[in-house]
Amino acid sequence: MSATVEKILKEVKSLSSREREELWDRVAAEEANNLDEWEKQVQRDSNAGKLDHLLAELKDDIKAGRVKPLDEVINEPQSLTHLTAPLSCSRQSALLLK
Repeated sequence: MSATVEKILKEVKSLSSREREELWDRVAAEEANNLDEWEKQVQRDSNAGKLDHLLAELKDDIKAGRVKPLDEVINEPQSLTHLTAPLSCSRQSALLLK
């Protein structure tokens, strides 16, 4: 770890909990403003409707009962072991979009 990072970490440890919360909020906001180009392209494509077919596919999967509510998956992670095939790339993308 660089000396600069070490110094920053030392200073962070001296902050009050309120100051730390403010720092992390500001860091998160700054990071949100610095999306990499791929994320920006996905956002542009989504806003332009180019990914609507992925959302439609996801909605079809939900309607057909091929998707579990997230709380079921989180509360019962062992239930994922019965899956025989991973989600298609388009389904994974759709889950991230909305």
